[in-house]
Amino acid sequence: MKAAIYARVSRDDLNMTNQITPLRNYCKLKGWKIFKEYKETASGILDDRPVYNQLLKDAAACKFNAVVVFKFDRFARSAMQLLESLDMFRRRGIEFVSISENIDTTTAMGKVVFTILAAFAEFERNLISERTKAGLDTARRNGKVLGRPRAHLDMPTLRKLRANGLPYRAIAKQIGMKPGVVYKYLRPVYKRVSRVNHARS
Repeated sequence: MKAAIYARVSRDDLNMTNQITPLRNYCKLKGWKIFKEYKETASGILDDRPVYNQLLKDAAACKFNAVVVFKFDRFARSAMQLLESLDMFRRRGIEFVSISENIDTTTAMGKVVFTILAAFAEFERNLISERTKAGLDTARRNGKVLGRPRAHLDMPTLRKLRANGLPYRAIAKQIGMKPGVVYKYLRPVYKRVSRVNHARS
């Protein structure tokens, strides 16, 4: 059994030993080999925690079999983040241990807790999805146009630039649009002009 240890403090002047030592002792007691100690100094409210993100990346690659933390709030910044992480661990067969909360998913009771937490994660995702759909439906009923606003095209200017021999890419750069957009609107115009000229000849 290979275990990943994760410990976090919010400031450089705080001591991480009071987390690391119990985590090492727990792994030793269980007979687990420590794959890596993920130590991080970062505020728990931050979205971007490099060490935490690396742990999740390594978990996704199944580089270890268990994640051991001192306390829930040392690991996740919110209940939802905790639930999502635990659900990911469960799907990859990775056990989770939180010493302070006495959660060990290798035990029978721990597996029950794991299942309940995964169910809460699914419940929360469904709620968010329903709220999003309800919000979009309400916006549509109120006449709001959803999605990106359509770009305003000055067709006379586009035609003039094209008539002067400028390629689509140069026109796009001059008016600040993507070449594909310019091509999409100008090509039908010049195809019609070409057909008319051909018919007259």
